[in-house]
Amino acid sequence: MSIEFFIDEFPGFQSGEASAVVDGKYINVPERLSYISFDSLSKSVQKEAYYKYKVIVLVKEHLQGGWTKKNIDPILDSLFEQGHIEKKPSWRSVARWHKNYDQDIGPKSLVSAKGLVKNPGNSKRDDADFYKRAVEEKFLKRERPHVSTAYYHYFNNILLYNRAHPNNAIEPITKSAFYKRVKKMSPYEVEVGRFGKAEADKNYRVVNKFSAAERVMERVEIDHTPLDLILLDDTLLIPIGRPYLTILIDCLSRCIIGFYLSFQEPSYNSVRSAIMSACLSKEGVAKKYPMIKKDWPCQGKIETLVVDNGAEFWSKNLEFFCASVGINIEFNPVGKPWKKPLVERLFAIYNSRFVKEIPGTTFSNAQQLAGYKPEKDAILPFSYFIELMHIWIIDIYNQSPDSRMTRIPALSWEIGCKKYPPPLYSGFEEEIFKIEAFPTELCTLRRGGISIDRIDYTNEELVEYRKSTPPPSGSKVVKVVVKRDPEDVSYIYVYLVERKEYIRVPAVDPDRLYDGLSIFQLKVRRKLRRNFINSKTDYVGIAEAEKLIDDRVSEIAEEVSASKKKIKGTKKAAAYFGISSENPSSIIDGFTSKEISDIEEESKPYSGVNPNDEEWKRISDDLEPYS
Repeated sequence: MSIEFFIDEFPGFQSGEASAVVDGKYINVPERLSYISFDSLSKSVQKEAYYKYKVIVLVKEHLQGGWTKKNIDPILDSLFEQGHIEKKPSWRSVARWHKNYDQDIGPKSLVSAKGLVKNPGNSKRDDADFYKRAVEEKFLKRERPHVSTAYYHYFNNILLYNRAHPNNAIEPITKSAFYKRVKKMSPYEVEVGRFGKAEADKNYRVVNKFSAAERVMERVEIDHTPLDLILLDDTLLIPIGRPYLTILIDCLSRCIIGFYLSFQEPSYNSVRSAIMSACLSKEGVAKKYPMIKKDWPCQGKIETLVVDNGAEFWSKNLEFFCASVGINIEFNPVGKPWKKPLVERLFAIYNSRFVKEIPGTTFSNAQQLAGYKPEKDAILPFSYFIELMHIWIIDIYNQSPDSRMTRIPALSWEIGCKKYPPPLYSGFEEEIFKIEAFPTELCTLRRGGISIDRIDYTNEELVEYRKSTPPPSGSKVVKVVVKRDPEDVSYIYVYLVERKEYIRVPAVDPDRLYDGLSIFQLKVRRKLRRNFINSKTDYVGIAEAEKLIDDRVSEIAEEVSASKKKIKGTKKAAAYFGISSENPSSIIDGFTSKEISDIEEESKPYSGVNPNDEEWKRISDDLEPYS
């Protein structure tokens, strides 16, 4: 039997080991072993190490995902409540223990440096606590201080400790050593502390992990953005600001299938108009813009609309509309735009390749505006921009290959339509689609018809429906579903349940003031009218006049209360004597006139009034007023 010996340095040993080859096989022959045995450590150190080991094992059994606060904290709470662990550590400590644990070494890998000191009684205190506190308090902050700030916090705290404990002083590490420690920290942990979890998740995520589409219009992404561009009014040629763009992109073909541009902030009307643009035929585009060379064939029913968590996407109107036409709404998780990557990337392409080339462009960073005034340089009227946008979408973007040269959007749409053509809207279905897209209101059907925003809507058909439709049991009124075009308040659609149809009902508008007037314009006009009326109203003069009336009434009341008499038939007497605004007098004047004196010769006057009050009242009650 042949034996060959080799001396090598092995990790974990402070001296060499002898390796022997016995019959061609390597075996370890320990020459001397100089290392710290786990059994030689104090009971308290062993107990602490086993505690850490126990916590790691228990957490790992229940852990789903990474070793983060969100995943670890609930497990620790449960373990502590059920009595599986004696004390509850912080999630950072557990994550650090897991990182330090070496399965080959076992629980000894969890023993702190202080516990491995052979003579703990003469050792100096370790600086780990000071380092940890400095990093947490002065580095892992949303204010993102420089690492040097954390080092000086660490260094100063050790100096103060050493002054208070001269017999157990701590030797601080150098700045470079401190920096090296920080660089070894988990990049994700650093991002979470300094930028927040949402930002960290953006940088540490599985890229392009979103549901793939197999058919055109199966998944469509929608979003808004304010354009980095100042546009001009078509007639006045003055700057009118930055419009908002709402755009839709098909996930399979990557085609832009529809958009809506407006100076109103994103709302359900923006979403509705953009969806209408995407789903309906675009034959009118080629007629309106004959300079466009290519077709824009994108249309059809959307299967799933992918939206973010904006208020306009959570509206009941969008929910009702999509439910009525069979569109599924998929909400993107909050703070995870990469789950909706296509439209986000489209905005970047749109701004960099199209908008930035037009005079009047703006910048999101104020420093980039130095020496540049977009309002002054803006030259493009709004309608001209709409024309250029159609050219860019149809003839440029939809016809251009992507950066990886894997697809041309228009070609992908054509191929996708041949394989799985989407259902199209036309004729009756198109009209129903348009009506269902209008915002819904539940209104009371009254004698004058339907009133919305102080506008009355009625016609003969609605009146006949009210005549023949009794209120439901337990109610005194008839409620009807009403749809109104946000761009034209001159009419509404009313759904008649019994007849299962919508009828168009015009506004009561003899002067045609509401024709083509949008809801937004209506509100603005009324606000301007209120402001004008307020500016022309003398509220101080009105207040003074009201006070004058109150004072005068008080004076008269005092005068009358002293001489007030209870006499019947005085109202008829006042009518007989013609007391009016043109003849402000008293019935006493009539009774003392010559005509009345002759009539009353047979009656003895009493205080200037006929004492036979009942007879006077009876006679006057039988008379009809003059007409």
